Amino acid sequence: MTQSFRKQAIALAAFFIVSSSCFAEENASNPLAKVKYTDVRAQYFNNPGGSYTWDFWLADGAFMASDKLKIKYELHYWKTDVTGSSESAFESVHLKPIYLPKKGTLGGWNYSLAVAVALSFFRPSQLANGFADIP
Repeated sequence: MTQSFRKQAIALAAFFIVSSSCFAEENASNPLAKVKYTDVRAQYFNNPGGSYTWDFWLADGAFMASDKLKIKYELHYWKTDVTGSSESAFESVHLKPIYLPKKGTLGGWNYSLAVAVALSFFRPSQLANGFADIP
C-alpha cells in the first residue's frame, strides 16, 4: 500500500464519518430540526490604544413550543472600556418564531416548508445614534 493511497483512504473515511453527521435530520445547526439547544459564547477584542471589548451571547438557542412551532432566540450583551471607563449594557434581543406546517417527499427529494418572522429589540440609544455608540 503506497503512502498516497493510504492518505486518500483516510481522507475518504473521514469524509464519510463527517458527512453522515452533517446530514443527520435532527442536527441542531439545521434551523428546521426539531431540537432544543442553548449556546453561551463570549468574544474578546483587544482594541487599538489598549482598550478592550467583550461581546457576550448570553443565550443563543431554540426550542419547540409545539410540534409545528420552533422559537429561536438570542440575548446579546457587551462590556468595554473604550471610553476610558468600564461600560456594559444589553445590546439586543432577537426572537424568531418558525412555523413548520408541512414536511414530505417530492419526486424522491425530502422537503420541509417553514415560515419565519424575525423580531429584534435594541437599546433606544442604538437606534437613535445609528449604533455609533457601540465599539
